[in-house]
Amino acid sequence: GLGALYGGFDVEQGTDGFMTGFAFPEVLMAIDGAARAGNVERAHAIYAQFLPLLVFEQQPGVGIRKEVYRLRGLIECGRVRRPAPQVSTVAAAALAAQIERLLYDPF
Repeated sequence: GLGALYGGFDVEQGTDGFMTGFAFPEVLMAIDGAARAGNVERAHAIYAQFLPLLVFEQQPGVGIRKEVYRLRGLIECGRVRRPAPQVSTVAAAALAAQIERLLYDPF
């Protein structure tokens, strides 16, 4: 839960996986796979690499998540229904930059 915000620490406790809505499930699978293989250091490295995005996604509402899906090409439009606020152009640009940095150096 909590968008895997504490995922790096959960793996140390012997978690059976993650149940979350993080927009990069392949990252959670990589963290879980490394931990299950006994490579907790690798699990922490992947977690640390994606922690800024995990935190960014914790903003209230679904706007950020929908924008991530749009940037990934999974949906065409990131607009949310009222009364939820739209993602600001500043936040959208910051999100796109964060994703670009992460994908430039994949796990």
